[in-house]
Amino acid sequence: MAKKRASKSAKNPPQLLDIDTFVGGKDVPAFYANAVRTVVSAYDFTLIIGQVGYKANGEPEMREAARLNLSPQHAKSLAIILAARISDYEERFGTISIEPIADAVVIKARSNAPEQPS
Repeated sequence: MAKKRASKSAKNPPQLLDIDTFVGGKDVPAFYANAVRTVVSAYDFTLIIGQVGYKANGEPEMREAARLNLSPQHAKSLAIILAARISDYEERFGTISIEPIADAVVIKARSNAPEQPS
């Protein structure tokens, strides 16, 4: 006789896994990123991760280092986990300031969508 699987209802939400083992870490590239762009569709979220640099003419540009494609469910889970880790960090080290600084560069996402009338 097969065991019944526990239902995942509002009373019994799925549990987060606590995973301490990382496999293949030496083969995975590590890099610093100071810029992330997002692309969203009905089926996935794409994070385009990179570094802001400057062209020869002095204009800023984002140099793409990696793309991370996530299902909407994984994207939302990531947002929740990041919010919790940021909260933990700020409790330990103080508020993270994101106010503009002199050397900060903001790259606006470009869109082919027509502008909406105001």
